[in-house]
Amino acid sequence: MIQYLSKPYPFKFLNLNEIRFYAILGLFVGLFLAVFQPFGISIWVTQYKFWKLAGYGLVSFIMPVALTLLRKITLNERKAEYQYKVWHEIVWLILLVSSIAFGNLLYSNAIGISELSISAFLGFLGMVVPIAVFPILGSIRLKYQRYIELNKREAAAIEQDLIRNHEVVTRTTKNLNFLAENEKDALDLPYHALLFIESMDNYSQFYYIENEKVVKLLLRGSLKHFESQISAENVVRCHRSFIVNLSNATHIEGNAQGYLLTMPYGDVKVPVSRNFGPKIKALFAK
Repeated sequence: MIQYLSKPYPFKFLNLNEIRFYAILGLFVGLFLAVFQPFGISIWVTQYKFWKLAGYGLVSFIMPVALTLLRKITLNERKAEYQYKVWHEIVWLILLVSSIAFGNLLYSNAIGISELSISAFLGFLGMVVPIAVFPILGSIRLKYQRYIELNKREAAAIEQDLIRNHEVVTRTTKNLNFLAENEKDALDLPYHALLFIESMDNYSQFYYIENEKVVKLLLRGSLKHFESQISAENVVRCHRSFIVNLSNATHIEGNAQGYLLTMPYGDVKVPVSRNFGPKIKALFAK
């Protein structure tokens, strides 16, 4: 169980697909309450009952979107994307369900059928969990299995191209030149020496081979700044936080988040996110 909880899991950004999922969740909650009328709703006599019940579905849509926006503002998504695990998603699920329960408590108070109290919140939590947890958990499981099967299958297909691509580096004599934003610090090194570059907020960390050892060098400048200085086809962005020299990759494997490229000298693994996967796959195919 602990091993499963520590497995990588795709990080959810607030995008159209995520909003669509929250909309489906809200619609499910609203229809479930209107059709089955559980928790004593069937004996609730009030005007505009259907629309009041639909309001719970609307709240169940708004609260997750608001919580995801809050996470976007407060969380370093660049790091979270490749550090995200299954247990993070479970905690996120608990927060989502709790936000829906809290939102529905506020809505119930606004329409005059509930007081604001801890016991009332726990009561709403007990009602929301049975309704919302199944579509959310089902989505988590299906998404995890779909991505891990797809990425593992594609990584296995890319492996042979990677081996052929790795042999080309010994015949390449090109040099790479990088100039920092302050226009004072620079790095010049052979093409085959660069392993990868990692974003460090306003700086970028270069990892390269020198005298058969991995050397790190921090230069001021964003990943985008240094990316614009690269002319080598196989030195490419593979993640929001990484640029990698594909010619030095020795192995590729798939997980739920995308791919992991193994680099020599210490077997460091560089993540390839889902967005950059097709580009990396096409370059290895060449």
